[in-house]
Amino acid sequence: MLPAIVQTIGQALKLPYAAIALKQGDEYTIATATGAPIGEPLALPLVYQQETIGRLLLATRAPGESFNPADQRLLDVLARQAGVVAHAVHLTADLQRSRERLVTAREEERRRLRRDLHDGLGLASMRERATELGRTCVVEALPDGGTRVHARLPVVSVAPPPSSGLESGSTAERELMPEQPVAGPS
Repeated sequence: MLPAIVQTIGQALKLPYAAIALKQGDEYTIATATGAPIGEPLALPLVYQQETIGRLLLATRAPGESFNPADQRLLDVLARQAGVVAHAVHLTADLQRSRERLVTAREEERRRLRRDLHDGLGLASMRERATELGRTCVVEALPDGGTRVHARLPVVSVAPPPSSGLESGSTAERELMPEQPVAGPS
């Protein structure tokens, strides 16, 4: 919207330069412009509800020339209307940023819930099954954000290795240890 306002004013009044600068803190930043400035442009305040939110910058048709009273009145009216539009553009941008933050937060929460559900249900069912078997399953949260699981579970041998001394169908207890990483090909 702001580019259309600047282009329309510049073309209708045959100005070499027209721009809108929006206030950001104590400074003004050019939001949109057409043409090239010649000398010091006329700066009209863009006001919304008694608050200056920007400036309408306009270069005269020729250096040293000024706007006549009719042009000045027209520009004052245009600046008031442009202030309302600039405020609407600012609100729209704020709304878009807010919406993006909301969507990001919602996506992060969904990922967290999915992870918590997956991890929580899996670990809870492991603990429950170990308890049913009269054994233990201990889960530790690691400082780096990982998880360590220690489980002591019964193991039923179907065909025991000859050197183990276990008979078929007997129960042995093993501590499940994490496997060591295997070095891949260089």
